[in-house]
Amino acid sequence: LTRYLVNNYGSNQRITKLLNNTRIFIVPSLNPDGFAVSQEGNCESLENFVGRNNANGVDLNRDFPERLIEGRKGNIDDLLAGRQKETQAIMKWIIMNDFILSASFHGGSVVASYPYDSGKNNEYSKTPDDDIFVQLAAAYSLAHRTMRLGNNCPDDNFRNGITNGNNWYTVKGGMQDFNYLYSNCFEVTFELSCCKYPPRDTLPQEWENNIESILKYIESSHWGVKGVVSMADGGRIAGSIVHILGVNYNITTNKFGEYWRLLLPGTYTIKVHAPGFVSQTKDIVVKAGQTSLLNFTLAKIDKVKVKPVFEEDIRNEYGFHHVVNFMHHKYVQMSRELEAISKEFPNITRLYNIGKSVLGKELLVLEITEKPGIHVPGKPEVKYVANMHGNEVVGKEMLLTLARYICENYGTDARVTHIVKSMRIHLLPSLNPDGNEVSHEGDYNGLDGRNNANNVDLNRNFPDQYGVNKDNRVQQPETLAIMNWLEQYPFVLSANLHGGALVANYPYDNVPPHSSSQKENISPDYETFLLLAKTYSHAHPNMHKAVRCINSTDLFNDGITNGAAWYIVPGGMQDYNYIHANCLEVTLELGCYKYPPAARLSTYWKDNREPLLSYLEQVHRGIKGFVRSSSGNPIKNAVIEIDGILKNVKTYKDGDYWRLLPPGKYVVSAYAEGYVGQTLNVDLMHQENGLLKSAHWVNFTLQRDGPRSWSIENDFDQEESVDPLHEYFNDGQIAETLRKLDAASPNIARYNEKFGYHYLSISHDVSLGVEHKFNILVVGGLYGSEPSGRELVLRLSRHLSAGHHLHEPNILTLLQRSVVTLLPVVDTYVEAPCQVTDIRNNPLAFDIINGGVTVGKNLEYFLQDQHFDLIISVEAGGLNLRHAKTQNAIYSMLYKLFMQVYESNKPKQISKCTESHNSVSTLKERIIETITTRHNILMVSLPTSCCNYVEPAKIPLMWRQFLRPIMRVISSSVQGIRITVVNSVHTPLRMAVVTVNGTSYSVTPNQAIAKILLPPGSYVAKISCKYHEPQLLSYSVDEGQLMDMKVALREVTIGASLAHAGNGVAGYVVDLEHHPVINAVILVEGTNTSQKVNDQGAFWIPLQEGDFVLVATAEGYTPSTKLIKVVHMEPTQVLFTIMKDHSVIGLPRIGFIFLSSLVIMLILGGGLLTFMFCFNDNKSTKGFALLREKSSFFSYSQGENLKLPVQGGGLKTTAYYDESDIDEESSLSDEEVIDVHKLQKQAASL
Repeated sequence: LTRYLVNNYGSNQRITKLLNNTRIFIVPSLNPDGFAVSQEGNCESLENFVGRNNANGVDLNRDFPERLIEGRKGNIDDLLAGRQKETQAIMKWIIMNDFILSASFHGGSVVASYPYDSGKNNEYSKTPDDDIFVQLAAAYSLAHRTMRLGNNCPDDNFRNGITNGNNWYTVKGGMQDFNYLYSNCFEVTFELSCCKYPPRDTLPQEWENNIESILKYIESSHWGVKGVVSMADGGRIAGSIVHILGVNYNITTNKFGEYWRLLLPGTYTIKVHAPGFVSQTKDIVVKAGQTSLLNFTLAKIDKVKVKPVFEEDIRNEYGFHHVVNFMHHKYVQMSRELEAISKEFPNITRLYNIGKSVLGKELLVLEITEKPGIHVPGKPEVKYVANMHGNEVVGKEMLLTLARYICENYGTDARVTHIVKSMRIHLLPSLNPDGNEVSHEGDYNGLDGRNNANNVDLNRNFPDQYGVNKDNRVQQPETLAIMNWLEQYPFVLSANLHGGALVANYPYDNVPPHSSSQKENISPDYETFLLLAKTYSHAHPNMHKAVRCINSTDLFNDGITNGAAWYIVPGGMQDYNYIHANCLEVTLELGCYKYPPAARLSTYWKDNREPLLSYLEQVHRGIKGFVRSSSGNPIKNAVIEIDGILKNVKTYKDGDYWRLLPPGKYVVSAYAEGYVGQTLNVDLMHQENGLLKSAHWVNFTLQRDGPRSWSIENDFDQEESVDPLHEYFNDGQIAETLRKLDAASPNIARYNEKFGYHYLSISHDVSLGVEHKFNILVVGGLYGSEPSGRELVLRLSRHLSAGHHLHEPNILTLLQRSVVTLLPVVDTYVEAPCQVTDIRNNPLAFDIINGGVTVGKNLEYFLQDQHFDLIISVEAGGLNLRHAKTQNAIYSMLYKLFMQVYESNKPKQISKCTESHNSVSTLKERIIETITTRHNILMVSLPTSCCNYVEPAKIPLMWRQFLRPIMRVISSSVQGIRITVVNSVHTPLRMAVVTVNGTSYSVTPNQAIAKILLPPGSYVAKISCKYHEPQLLSYSVDEGQLMDMKVALREVTIGASLAHAGNGVAGYVVDLEHHPVINAVILVEGTNTSQKVNDQGAFWIPLQEGDFVLVATAEGYTPSTKLIKVVHMEPTQVLFTIMKDHSVIGLPRIGFIFLSSLVIMLILGGGLLTFMFCFNDNKSTKGFALLREKSSFFSYSQGENLKLPVQGGGLKTTAYYDESDIDEESSLSDEEVIDVHKLQKQAASL
């Protein structure tokens, strides 16, 4: 690198510019002692880490101060104490110089690793500048020739070739964390090669891999802003603190007052302060590829201003420094009080109105914040609304008192000051001033003034999620004012203050039609609402005690209740806030007395002051952040989604958002039209205890959703799949594409033509045995009016082939477990309108449901021939996954799994269609039912568009939107269990059946494997086979797991077999001494039948008529084979005599005989050749005489295999001996004769 930069300076424009604008320091070796004892070609560390560590045996990348143990020490000597010399040298160098960017080069992997390196377990350990570090790491990785793949070394799986350090593995005392914490320098660690000390001949290639990455990384040092901090007289201010608003990481100016701050493109607020100077704040826009210049000039503080000291430093019981006159305020008095507060505290308040009441009274709102009148990006907005019911006045008086309390205590009370600075508060003391005017003091539980001037209950007047009624058909002026207010401000949190009870009430207030009353109806944010309600209730001295009001039977456990569970409120304001805005609102009933005497207001204030403040602070619960484009511009209306919570929020005009959440771990995603979504893991467990100062920052940077960039990121750069499509491929073009994929990847892809269909089978080692793999069919063009499926399945073929070639882990797992058959074309496509209602456009599907006798018969033949385990039909015409209605428990669980996977992955921007039930949708439902029932194959449809017919030009975008859900559904299917069923001698039982949860699965015809797709859960399988003892097997399937098991079934004994006597074979297995071989097993070749003999060596095997080959086997004996003919209703008798398999000199007898014979033949052959060379005569070869045949034990006649003697009217069998097994003199006694009929009768009586 050094040579390259020097040699190209002046001749290469890029290098010249780089060196003219950047000071580059290069340290080739931080550990020269370790390098001296290392060995070239050694890819791993030597024993005891010789070479890796320094000469003292210390790992230098574990020798820096550890942030989680040692904290931050300010003294340099304290920092250096106890460190290695190399560590001390580099630490001094880092601290004494003005580095802003650094790279630490390592080996042993190929990845860019960014801080923090240490943290909790192996969780993502994020710095305040995590977004910048991610982009720095990506700048290097994406420019590298191989790093971006993320899987260069064994066991590597790094998305885009980058990783958070602690998320990979924990490094305590690492150098990159030290750089960030103790200097202004951002350092990233780059692992450059799998081999730590590769041979020198690999270095040219390593140089080619890294040069562009190195240059890109050095150039990134110019991201952000730089400038000078000086005094009014021009003198520079060293050590000034430069703070980016919203980022908990500061840098300092150097001795010349200069600073450099790495930042991504965007708008920032920068504050600079220094001791003895007035702080200065400026806004700056940072643009991509440019360094923004921003200078600061600070004014000296002439004298220190002392905060005023109140006469009573300890505030009174109400929190004020003066006597408070608690009183009721009608509209005029309320208006004057609000105006007085606004005029008294103009720096932190603003008085405005959101509309007028029916009688023309202004609906006044007092805003309290550090910069009133503007929305500060990133600062949450919260509102309190009171007096919605005119005669419920306690809330109004509490808000007026709260306004004065906050304003008067701002700047002197730390808690109140933080509240004002950290949020924007909007107080609406009276939403119903007209009703309040006619209400009266002393009303305990009346109705005077409850409604507005039009006699409408405003808390029944909002649009409702469950429909329109007489109370909300027309919105009142006060209601419209609230609705417009919600559109103008990005409210995050709200409370609606009422009276008449003492309880915190959370959504929903209403229930679906025909639901029973007083039944709980919770929202998706139930846990958050529960926490908000409890926050208020538990901070109140009495609310959490479940106080019962006079003449009321209501008793609220913990002082909280679900609205609908208390009583139904259709058209309520809190439900409207939650459904139509990003705002979570709770209704707070502050007391049983709706309009209490003024004398009681002081008590109400003492009870509610702390709850009101605590509730405001809950706006800092959960997460907040910005969604920006990669160029730094804010993205308005981006969707923020929390996995598992079916309620999204959207960003405001500055790209900022807030999402209230309880403590926990979450998966958070950001989506915006025209951008690629981003998903992050968030840990909020730290919010469980302690004061909430600020929500957890989670920022998103979304990349423009360009087809090419998307393809590189998600589709392995398959340009053809995202290229513009002007017309659909015809059948020939599709077939040719499949052939090319076969030719390009013959080891994984196999092109076939059968029954008139062109299809591609893709699997790992597709040419080898695939019986153990799941057989999945992905079909595209099942409906002629929906040709989009053809193109999507074709693109899926490219995706799977390319993914396997690049060793993408999920695709490797899928193709190792399954054979994915891709059938793009079934029916001939036709052009049609968006919505198709005529089934004549789909003749093939129509024929299938009518028996498949014309155009559908080839598909019937195809399905019968291929034996698929799962069919996935890629379709259009809706966005709801379809499946058959079934009583099959396993199928039902799999359908539920597929639906969950599909729903959680389908594109958010088109998550709903206006679906209508017509003849085509009925046809599609019947197709799935027909194929599932007729072929006993699990089948689902994956819809990809609201339209049936999709214009060809829309296919590339559709592919980008639905690749993820299609792949996730397919990948989720290859989990479950594979059971190989054998008998006691490990012969496959090819007629075995495995039953799981009532569903039976046959095994494969060769290896006897039952392949069972299962969602995660616990199961019991019954493995059974005729003539064998069944087994029960309990097991659990984890997510993504495929379990392999082998089950051996024991054969049933002879007694059980004889009970089924009929056509078949009976006999004995004995040894040479005519003793029964009790551990013998009889196998019937070519069938699934085997039989173990009983303790007399006898067996009975029922068989159909025909010829069979029987094999008798037993441990320690040589097998014996016989050809047997079974005739109608006549048992066939046979006797197997097997002899022990004696070994000679460690070899089986047959092996010893073969080896001995071979040696003798070689000796004889050698002797014969010698004889022929020595005696060249022409004597004829002597002949050989046949040996005398031994007399047979049996008498044979033509057409008979065996003649049996008859004795005592019963059928007797004589043993059938192979001549090789017995001596000529051997005889059979009467005790060795078998009466088969007698055996059958005995068995029948069992």
